[in-house]
Amino acid sequence: MKPPRPAKGQTARTRPTPAATPAARPGLGRGGSGAASRSGSGGNGAARGRRGAGRPSAPAPGALPPPGPSVAAARGPRVLITAGPTHEPIDRVRFIGNRSSGKMGISIAQAAAAAGWRVRLLLGPVPTPVNDPAVKVERFQTTEELRTLLTKRMPSTDVLVMAAAVADYRPDPADTDLSGKIRRKGQGLTLRLVSTPDLLQEAASGRRPGQVLVGFALEPRQGLEAVARAKLERKGVDFIVANPLETMDAADIDGVLVGRDGATHSPGRRLSKGDFAAWLIARLTAEVGAGPRRRSPARGQA
Repeated sequence: MKPPRPAKGQTARTRPTPAATPAARPGLGRGGSGAASRSGSGGNGAARGRRGAGRPSAPAPGALPPPGPSVAAARGPRVLITAGPTHEPIDRVRFIGNRSSGKMGISIAQAAAAAGWRVRLLLGPVPTPVNDPAVKVERFQTTEELRTLLTKRMPSTDVLVMAAAVADYRPDPADTDLSGKIRRKGQGLTLRLVSTPDLLQEAASGRRPGQVLVGFALEPRQGLEAVARAKLERKGVDFIVANPLETMDAADIDGVLVGRDGATHSPGRRLSKGDFAAWLIARLTAEVGAGPRRRSPARGQA
């Protein structure tokens, strides 16, 4: 007499289903979620290892698996970051610009990519390279070029971080010569300046529901927070990163995050720009991470 077969649906050994393992759950780059996801991947690898010879053996308990494609990288919030100065041309040789290095915005882009966010960086005329393959880079020179890129990319963006130092003024086109070089003359040269468009305010006025906008304020230290809060209201954005003038050309930053809800967040000490960027992304994840997570990861990817 043959031994009874297991009832239908029963197996001698059970394996975790993808839905039950932490590795199959989307994440937004929170430290705790990331750790759980990595541990989950190890457990899943052990289950796969039992299927036959030639498979790698299960890692030791508590060991992390080797790095691999991140679920969060495929499903994280879509962030658009601007960085660097604008150069407003006087002629084909000269321009009006500022001292922005773009390092703060580049650091934010790299920190967001490390947290699993989908990152696109709009980068001005700076020599600093961006070597992170997870960061998609598009370049601009002038305010108008950045305006065009923002118009194109904003519809598919969850979070805008406007770290670029956009010029407030540009030469009047009547005083420029973009086809050649203005020659030196003994009587001097007079340039009339005209206002540039307020790109952050334009982005805020055309935002769709659910988008989060973060601006920057570089101001004298005295009254910095009050100026930042006034800018937040005037521009119609959700957060302002307020940092003193000393940040320009510096390797570190003593900034705070001012929110529309009236709260002010600070890392509590002066940080390198890379460390501040990681703190900012963690803070934004805590503040707005639930918003992008509710969206389908397959819709409108940038």
